Amino acid sequence: MSFHLMGTGLRGIESLTLEESSVLEKCERIYVDTYTSIFPPEFTDSLIKKYQNRVMALQRETLESMSFLDGSHGDFALLVSGDPFGSTTHFTLITECKNRGINIKIYENASILGIIPGRTGLSAYRSGTIVSIPDFGETHIPLSPYIKILENINSGLHTLILIDLKNGKNVKSPRILQILEQIRNKYSLEDILNRPSFSIEKAGWPGERVRVGSLKELLSMELESPYCMVMPGKVDHNELSNILSLFPDSINLWNQA
Repeated sequence: MSFHLMGTGLRGIESLTLEESSVLEKCERIYVDTYTSIFPPEFTDSLIKKYQNRVMALQRETLESMSFLDGSHGDFALLVSGDPFGSTTHFTLITECKNRGINIKIYENASILGIIPGRTGLSAYRSGTIVSIPDFGETHIPLSPYIKILENINSGLHTLILIDLKNGKNVKSPRILQILEQIRNKYSLEDILNRPSFSIEKAGWPGERVRVGSLKELLSMELESPYCMVMPGKVDHNELSNILSLFPDSINLWNQA
């Protein structure tokens, strides 16, 4: 018995590698992580068409409790959009499998991290800590996301900003803007909202869109899920040249930065 933890890449079922497809043919159960992942439209339907009743979607409770690991006799797989380690939940699966004596094999695949240089012109070698922005209630305003962005900026590093999921989609962009404004105002922090940034919508999907503008300007728009933000730190000469080759009309934005 083996557990196969698979990244599905960014383009749906066509992004499954030849090795992954071969392994899935032999699996008695194929689980799809619908809690931490956003898959392209029709992904699960395409899987069901190909692998029929062996495909099952996992919700939050089943994934976090790891109850889907119970009662396994043959090979089974968990499919995660992008790369399998985009969520800390999947790290705990390794420990749990080892504790249960379940053999586990990991299959890497393309993720949002890998496409940033080609979409923005920024160097992958100058990436800082990844920041995740959660939604929150009225009584708790988290400080850490904002601080991590400022630390990256002060170190000259670029920040990938991931957005919390709600009902299977990213929290709406105007709400994220409101969250950042609340954090800044509550703790009297430096303004990052007017810094040049990128939005990447539907990465790798039909209709992918990359825009450049101030963080405030971009988050004021209704960005399409899945989306993420990228805030550059210090942009060197080569990166600026790359950016302007992709976004020639943004020269004034960088001159003011």
